[in-house]
Amino acid sequence: MSTPEGKIQKYAKERFEALGGLVRKLSYENRAGAPDLLVILPGGIIWFVEVKKDENTKPDPHQLREHERMCKRGANVFVVGSKKQVDKLIEHYYI
Repeated sequence: MSTPEGKIQKYAKERFEALGGLVRKLSYENRAGAPDLLVILPGGIIWFVEVKKDENTKPDPHQLREHERMCKRGANVFVVGSKKQVDKLIEHYYI
């Protein structure tokens, strides 16, 4: 994982696992737009996390449509583009 996105994804996985979480890489069969990670944290907290190469990179339109479909059904979908954003996500929504 030497790409910028790969480095952030690795960091996120390590941080979530350090909290006792399970992290799984997601991909859909025959459909585009799946968030990169499924994160299950202690206490029944379930997040879908889309990882981007930097803070300025936004999800593609097909990803945004999928995120919207998921959120309308009560899912928690987050987009991160830096280690700092991973830390803020954890601090704001978990700790």
